[in-house]
Parts: sequence; C-alpha cells; structure tokens
Amino acid sequence: MTLALDTSVLVRILANQPQPLASQVIEDVARRISAGDTMYVSNLVASEAYYAMQHHYGVDKRTILQSFKLMSEQVGFLFTEEVKRVLSIEGLEHANPGFVDRLIHGEGERCNMPVISCEKSFRRLPDTIIIPTP
Repeated sequence: MTLALDTSVLVRILANQPQPLASQVIEDVARRISAGDTMYVSNLVASEAYYAMQHHYGVDKRTILQSFKLMSEQVGFLFTEEVKRVLSIEGLEHANPGFVDRLIHGEGERCNMPVISCEKSFRRLPDTIIIPTP
C-alpha cells in the first residue's frame, strides 16, 4: 500500500525531534516499509518540510536537500518526479529560483501551463510570464 506522508511525519524523520515522538514515528514508518508499504512525499509536503527544517530546527538548505535526495533514493519512499528532478540541480541550495519555486514551475510544466509570477528570478525558467512590478 502507498501511504501519503504528512509534513509532521517527514519533519520528525528528518529532525529526529522531539523525542520520544520522533522515535515512535521512525519506528512506525520503518515497520510499514518493512511490511512492503511505500511512503509518498508530495511537492507540498516536501516544500513545507523544507521551510520547517530551516525555520524551526535551524537546518541549512544544503543539508535538507541532501537529506531529501538520500531519502528519495531509499526503498520505501516515493518522491514526485518534480522533486527528484529539482534535487538533481547542482548548487540548488544557492539557486534563484530555488527549491520551492522550481517545484511550482515543474508542476506547471507537467500540467502544460505557463507559470505566472511577480518574481523576476522566474525569467530564468522556460514558459513563464512575469508580471511587471513598479
């Protein structure tokens, strides 16, 4: 069975905090994976966890992205194709547009929709429309 992870579960796995809740979550997920289940990580959950790890746990972008990449390569975890593609970008932790903006763009591409943004950095991505700002 494939189970969709909530952000709270992914953050507990990544941060291993707070104890003992994190241990309970990690044990439960490991047991489910051992039994053949797959843990699905959506773009939204990856995005929320990315920000939560930075702002609540003080983890730097590079470490979070490396953790996502390692997890996405593990049996039992299923990340979206957008996440896997974006994680393959060299220097992503310094890129502008960054991780979340590129997930937004990737979803637009997958749905054959241009992305409209006020962010000038989106000019670096194909098939975008930038609303001029004063």
